[in-house]
Amino acid sequence: MDGTEEKWRETGAVSLPKPDTLVPWDTIKAESDGGRSIVLGWVKAKIEADAAVMGGPTVSDIEKKVDDAIAELNAPTTAEGTPWTVSE
Repeated sequence: MDGTEEKWRETGAVSLPKPDTLVPWDTIKAESDGGRSIVLGWVKAKIEADAAVMGGPTVSDIEKKVDDAIAELNAPTTAEGTPWTVSE
């Protein structure tokens, strides 16, 4: 996000196994950020575990990809057209 404007979105799916001990929904809802940090912790841990076992991107890889995409949007290194043509 850049203020209220969404600059880039990376999507994917993570399957979380059912834990031996469930966290009550009220605990997640009671967190100051609406449980976002709890759930992100689970997702990031699963991504790291999957990357260690099966390969694939780590959390750092995904975050870097998003950061790089936003940097390219904010300061493009390529353009279309010809340098002598003014785009409208």
